[in-house]
Amino acid sequence: MKKIVWLTCVLCLCVFSTCFARIASTRINVGGVHPGTYMDEVVSLHGLPTGRNRNIYYYGESTSIIVRRDNTVLEIATMSRKFPTLDGVVSGMNESVLNDVYGTADQVEQKDGMTIYRYFGNHICMEFWVSSGSIHYIKVRG
Repeated sequence: MKKIVWLTCVLCLCVFSTCFARIASTRINVGGVHPGTYMDEVVSLHGLPTGRNRNIYYYGESTSIIVRRDNTVLEIATMSRKFPTLDGVVSGMNESVLNDVYGTADQVEQKDGMTIYRYFGNHICMEFWVSSGSIHYIKVRG
């Protein structure tokens, strides 16, 4: 009986560990920025923001960064090709690159006429918003 329970547990672990395409949290960033990055580091990478509204910093009209009270990044969202993912994915690329680079998404959702591909790391998420087969928007949130 103990062997059957033990084998069942091992089998369940093997099955569930292959169900999620989790990627390393260290690979989840946009433009060198990830949740937890201090705004000082963002400024050293990308210069001063072009605008600010409370806790949201803007880089042009296509990139926004939401910061926490401790001045660390909570979320970065971009439509700019100047903010690539660590793996070189940028807005405007064909959606097929997502499967080539990251594998099958952990979650796929249809919203507002777009397909959202989500990839989860340890407590953070990278989203790719796709329209007409092209990546329109990339968001990383903690």
